[in-house]
Amino acid sequence: MVQHNIELKSKKLGCPIRLIVLAPDVPRDADPREFFESNNKMKVLWLLHGATGGPDDWIQSTSLGRYLEGRKVLVVLPSALNSDYSNYTVFANGFNFWDYFLEELMPFVYNWLPASDKPEDNYIAGYSMGGTGAMQFGFAHPEKFAGIGVLSSAVRDVDDLRPYRTMTSEQFRVEGTDTSRFVGTYPPGYNSKEINMIAKYPTVGDYLDSPENTWDRFIDVQKSGKLPRMYVTVGMEDRCFGRVKKFMKLAEELGETSITFDPVEGYDHNFEFWDVAIRKTLDFFEI
Repeated sequence: MVQHNIELKSKKLGCPIRLIVLAPDVPRDADPREFFESNNKMKVLWLLHGATGGPDDWIQSTSLGRYLEGRKVLVVLPSALNSDYSNYTVFANGFNFWDYFLEELMPFVYNWLPASDKPEDNYIAGYSMGGTGAMQFGFAHPEKFAGIGVLSSAVRDVDDLRPYRTMTSEQFRVEGTDTSRFVGTYPPGYNSKEINMIAKYPTVGDYLDSPENTWDRFIDVQKSGKLPRMYVTVGMEDRCFGRVKKFMKLAEELGETSITFDPVEGYDHNFEFWDVAIRKTLDFFEI
């Protein structure tokens, strides 16, 4: 695989942004144009990074390049900072990653690279925050992806927020620290990043109606019968395993049997696990 480093000037993000694309190497005896034309419209893996990380993490901290040898797939690794893969309209000039991904990045990849835009050729996956991002895009736009890979993440339980739909952003920033009412994803309470995630919406209800509420959006797409194939894996020493077990229970209650849950003993929330998990994800989706 060959690494291509690209800088895109984004109107949606209000700044230039890095993009890494991994593409199959051209054999020495092949003409590059003929090679890519004969292999035109390759499968695409949109591979997302976690919080505090970046696209380089996949390359520097895993054996992704080695795992991709012999596979005819384009791997797109965007940089999302700590955006949760969502729109932050009130930050600086606006850092609207959701809009950027759908309206700028995907069209760029399809129009400038030998990438297939057919849903059956597109997969989205990520670790931690990136796993959540993969679910957000996959649940909101199941027509775009054949599969969703979730590494060390799961749908987020939001039952503690439901009684407070009318609470404003300003109120939630103050009252959201009350752990007697707001249990949070990992009790007790919500951390500052989670509070910002919710409070960037005008009301708690607006957050609950958004793509970031993966619990309800999963139910929506599952009931529609359009849920893409899903592979969910997590280390059993990871505190996220508790969230995955809730996800498994929800899927069971809905009668959804198509999701493959793969907890793995002896691993925590780190690249030692994600190195194993990305290879298993590639093999699962046969890309």
